[in-house]
Amino acid sequence: MVEHLADRTSAEGPFEVERGDTVRLVLDENPTTGFRWSVAAIDGVPVEVVGSDFAPGPTTRPGAGGRREFLLHTPQPGTAEVRLELRRTWSGERADALCFTLRIT
Repeated sequence: MVEHLADRTSAEGPFEVERGDTVRLVLDENPTTGFRWSVAAIDGVPVEVVGSDFAPGPTTRPGAGGRREFLLHTPQPGTAEVRLELRRTWSGERADALCFTLRIT
């Protein structure tokens, strides 16, 4: 089992992994604005979201952003599309969306 690191640029094309691997998706986030990344949908073969955590950035300034990390497990081969949205949950306002295509062999 291998852990792969993916970021915003990984959404530009298929991301190749093997069955049983984990994928750590890392995205910039500033929760003080009310916008937070969440998994909107997973289509195709099942992919398990085994964790989501926010890590503050290096500065301790009030209102400073950090990074949201999603940990995904790929239990079976096939293709999966993981759609993430940056939104305010209480208003439904969406600021951004990304789709990561995982090709699992």
